[in-house]
Amino acid sequence: MKLAVISDIHGNLLALEAVLADIAHQRVDQTVNLGDILSGPLQPAETADLLMAQDFLTIRGNHERQLLALLEPGAPVMDPLCSDGFAAAQVSAAQAGWLGRCLPGGCWSPASACATAHQAPTCSAGWNRGARLWRHGQHGNPAGHA
Repeated sequence: MKLAVISDIHGNLLALEAVLADIAHQRVDQTVNLGDILSGPLQPAETADLLMAQDFLTIRGNHERQLLALLEPGAPVMDPLCSDGFAAAQVSAAQAGWLGRCLPGGCWSPASACATAHQAPTCSAGWNRGARLWRHGQHGNPAGHA
């Protein structure tokens, strides 16, 4: 099985398109996206649209958590000059829903026999403590792996 791993796209649509073209050329069986997808001063909404159309195993990174926090009711006013604030101001409700509902913090893929995460499970950042690993293909439903 050929596995491609992408990460830290940060809204760079042109770079993502180039990488996806190479992945297609390489005839990869499965692509795993390790997060930090949209936050950045480039094209977050367009990047989200492209990724939402793919059948990639995709997990949240720390920037997804930060971006979603800015969209919460009662959140402090976002600074459009910071990368998360810029992305939060650009994404649609559907894109924010995809980030929030559909993307787990970690994932177990039986097809590739590997576990994936954006950050080490022992990280002291706290956002991933107690995170569950989800199976690829469950589309938001916990698989019970810890």
